[in-house]
Amino acid sequence: MNQLTKRQQTYNKISNTLACISNRQLEQVLADGKAMHKGIGGTSLQIEIDNTPVFVKKVPLTDLELLPENYMSTANIFNLPMCYQYGIGSAGFGAWRELAAHVMTTNWVITGQCPNFPIMYHWRILKDVDNKIISNEEQVALDKDTAYWENNQEIHDRLKAKDLASHHIYLFMEFIPSHLYDWLKQQLLDNKDAAIEAVKLVEHQIQETNDFMDSQNFLHMDAHFENILTDGKQLYYSDFGLALSDKFTLSNIEKHFIKDNANYDYASSAVNLMHTVLTSYLGKNNWDMILSKFTDPKFDINIPISVKRLLSKYHGVALKMHEFYKAIQRDKSTPFPSSELKELLPKIKQVQP
Repeated sequence: MNQLTKRQQTYNKISNTLACISNRQLEQVLADGKAMHKGIGGTSLQIEIDNTPVFVKKVPLTDLELLPENYMSTANIFNLPMCYQYGIGSAGFGAWRELAAHVMTTNWVITGQCPNFPIMYHWRILKDVDNKIISNEEQVALDKDTAYWENNQEIHDRLKAKDLASHHIYLFMEFIPSHLYDWLKQQLLDNKDAAIEAVKLVEHQIQETNDFMDSQNFLHMDAHFENILTDGKQLYYSDFGLALSDKFTLSNIEKHFIKDNANYDYASSAVNLMHTVLTSYLGKNNWDMILSKFTDPKFDINIPISVKRLLSKYHGVALKMHEFYKAIQRDKSTPFPSSELKELLPKIKQVQP
């Protein structure tokens, strides 16, 4: 049995079981789950269904999104600015877009088009609390986040609505054991002689996934290596809170954004790959300096020469993206350097076997 067939059979089994469980039964299963992570886009836990581990993400579903005219809408309901699309502290554009992205990626997997996404077995809307009140801790975080986003009213409203959400969408997905950052770091440090093979595996599958998403006019927009999972053989792009598709209901501004940022996932992959490899070997304290001097022949860094040679082609793109990330965190109107990157990207799109 090949890997795809096995995944399809597990999907069929788990999906059917979850479809037949009532809300009350499901709430009990969730109550017995193991808490895993709490982040800006939602919380997560691990449960077991039919002796199979299942990852569950709990995504806030706001009152605005629950209105009949907005139900299941992939439009930019909160009228958020385009700077909020970048993974620099954004809480995402809404639960319906994240759900739609998971439906799309799951369909790509189970139809054999692209294996590099976790399968979503099931989704369910559950109500958690009535008359939610923002805590003092949440208010402090809301004020801080609003200030960071230059006091943008639409972003403030989105964040406040998320804090006040009484409903959540629960996404039930394949459980993948490791984040790519942790896995790759371990491979690099445990066996330096085999490091190049681990980096090549990552490089090839990232290129493969980016090529497929590009062919579907689908942007992940937040594929850092904590949002990519792995079982040691396959990469799985996850966490679609910032995902964009030309199939979404888009404004003209968003349609232009997709065209202007068509190479974003390719470019962000370059800096994320270099960041993971270099910080794994050298630590995170001097990341800025290490990246800026990486190609300087006088700058000696203790990493395998084969790895350094492979990373060298990514340096120009990685440096440009690093500069962009620093600039947009200071000034949210900073434009994406699409024209400069367009000249640099052909070099990294030619992955050698």
